[in-house]
Amino acid sequence: MLEDYHSSVPVGSVFRQSPIGGSTLREGGTVTITVSLGPLMVTVPNLIGSNESSARAALQALDLNVSVREEESSEPEGRVFRQDIAAGTQVAANTRVTITVSTGQRHAVPNVVGQSQQNAENALRAAPFGFNVSVSRVQDSAPVDQVISQSPSAGTRLRPGETVSITVSSGPGMVTIPSSVIGITASSARSTLEGQPYGFTVSESTESSTSVTAGLIIRTEPSVGSSVSPGSEVRIVVSTGPAVEMVEIPDVVGRSENDARGILVGIGFSPEVEFSPLNVSGETPNIVLSQTPTAGTSHAKGETVKITVTNRVQIPANIFNSMTAGQARNALLVLGFVFTEPLPEEHINLSPGDFIISLASSPETPLTAGSIENVGTALVIRPKTEP
Repeated sequence: MLEDYHSSVPVGSVFRQSPIGGSTLREGGTVTITVSLGPLMVTVPNLIGSNESSARAALQALDLNVSVREEESSEPEGRVFRQDIAAGTQVAANTRVTITVSTGQRHAVPNVVGQSQQNAENALRAAPFGFNVSVSRVQDSAPVDQVISQSPSAGTRLRPGETVSITVSSGPGMVTIPSSVIGITASSARSTLEGQPYGFTVSESTESSTSVTAGLIIRTEPSVGSSVSPGSEVRIVVSTGPAVEMVEIPDVVGRSENDARGILVGIGFSPEVEFSPLNVSGETPNIVLSQTPTAGTSHAKGETVKITVTNRVQIPANIFNSMTAGQARNALLVLGFVFTEPLPEEHINLSPGDFIISLASSPETPLTAGSIENVGTALVIRPKTEP
């Protein structure tokens, strides 16, 4: 008979025999039985203060099974600070002993999203956390240096010295104002600048230009090629064409047509003449009666000024009774008449009554004192003796 420990067979009970039942044996042969002494009892050691590996080894050496739990504790990380079966307790071999190992002190990560980089780093590194901080930067619409994400997330429990990663905005990505908007219409430029990827806020101003056609873009402010943030304000400067010089229109009413023309042309206007019949009752011939626009108003150089001039002249009597042929010719030229042929030298000093002034279109129809004729009518002068 043999005796041995057995974890489940009661003391004094046979739990093994040799040879086994059913075997053939000679008469007088020996059968060996093993009688249980009950379970092997061992004393649980004190594991408090040991590190996890030492505690495991001590329990396994006593044929005890081990379970390990981890728990936050003020004890150093990896140290056993609790065991479920007290030291000195007698237990059967293969009994499971649970030890609790410290994971060290942990703290919930604070939420730093939305804070400035400096404030976030200060908060994470400060007591009681003591976290390390890793920083990365990305382009984002958030303000420069603002924390836009963190890992691990707020509330996660970490040991002091573990790392929290934060992502910080470096501001929006920069875009370049395109040169393609120069020389195109304002509406086309707006379409480009307000569209993607620019999204600019576009304002508009005008400026004269001798080189850029009116209505087209002269430049942008900031200038094309500048790097700016999407959504920035960009001004487009639109050409109004060459600069226009404004001049005050003078009063030419009452002046002769030639004087009025000279005055208007001299200051940059283009005269346009309309003729009106002479009112014989008192108007002076070849005189400006009215003008449009009126005197004193300001207009651009090159504009047209219309003047209305009397174009019918009453023939003065002194042409026939007190002037030589040459003097009469000059007086009629001043009044706006023309002559189809030169006055021969020998006729210049013909005395009054010795020459005839006639319509060139009808030499038989002489002018007479007081007759009314159109300005510009063609005349001829001939001696009376000439047929």
